[in-house]
Amino acid sequence: MIGEYTCQYIHNSGKICGALCIRPEGCRLHYKAKKRVLCTDCGKPTASACGRCKIYKRGYYVASYYHRLREKTLEQSSCQDIKIDAIKKLSKSLIRDPDRGIHSDSNILKEKILSNYDWQGLEELSNLLNSFTQASIYMSGSYYLTLNII
Repeated sequence: MIGEYTCQYIHNSGKICGALCIRPEGCRLHYKAKKRVLCTDCGKPTASACGRCKIYKRGYYVASYYHRLREKTLEQSSCQDIKIDAIKKLSKSLIRDPDRGIHSDSNILKEKILSNYDWQGLEELSNLLNSFTQASIYMSGSYYLTLNII
């Protein structure tokens, strides 16, 4: 009866305990111990979630932090490109009347689009709108745009 299982606990030296036991989890000394796997870089036993020992664990988390930062900046730049594309499509549909300036319906539409998006310091937007319309855009701080129709 005794000795149905062998303890699979890995010591710091890299050897397996190998003691005979009745529990599948391990012997009387190691059955409550954390499950340990070998480090993917050096082969030492470790219980960390990433599968690396404390020497190489820092590099793993630093790399994942840089990856998160890169993904965040790529997301922000793609959002700005989408906003500029939306303004370009809108500007093609605006009607320009030489006698009265911009048609009133297009002003309302433009103000709706500017109020729906959070434009943060887009100088290209100011140049784009000024080239297609007689509107002037003033940056107040780096977070707000105010549209003054001439």
